[in-house]
Amino acid sequence: RTMSNSPFLTSEEAASLLRMSTAALYKAVQRGQIPFIRRGKKALLFSESALLAHLTSRASSPQQER
Repeated sequence: RTMSNSPFLTSEEAASLLRMSTAALYKAVQRGQIPFIRRGKKALLFSESALLAHLTSRASSPQQER
């Protein structure tokens, strides 16, 4: 994590939190599996609390085949 007090994470920080590569993060975003906020035309930001809630919901639901 950076020293920022922002509740939002960069793509790199979000990927690290979710323990996946940034490429896998972007694919999950395209599939609508990861909540995000668009900043400008290209930049994506991720709410840390939304990502943690997403992780919790994934952990409590049965795994789907990929």
